[in-house]
Amino acid sequence: MAIAAEDPEKGEEQMKGFYALLDARGIDLDENWSLKEYSRQADLFAFHTEDVKWYAIFPEVQDIEWIYEMAKGLHENEGHRICGKFVRVGEEPTDIEDKCFGNEYLEMGSVSVRLDYPADLFQG
Repeated sequence: MAIAAEDPEKGEEQMKGFYALLDARGIDLDENWSLKEYSRQADLFAFHTEDVKWYAIFPEVQDIEWIYEMAKGLHENEGHRICGKFVRVGEEPTDIEDKCFGNEYLEMGSVSVRLDYPADLFQG
């Protein structure tokens, strides 16, 4: 997931409302998350994790989904100049969630498939 300023040169100004709501919610990214791979910069908030069971009952998953929906609401309902991208790939080939809002400059998210196979499969 990534939430970014539509204009990186005005990033701090454009992301101010997003970070204010994130902080008001009391989500402590450093202390409370077991899914700890994120970046919080003036013009970009990004989150990445692998091998996580994605069930809505887990508080960390609820936090991540709330962050995306909150940012989307700021953009759509309050005119904040931010954009967002969320990609989740599940275990099944059809279990892919890919959604975005705002300016399409946010092309940093993509879906790829990695095949793991025995090292000796193609030998011999």
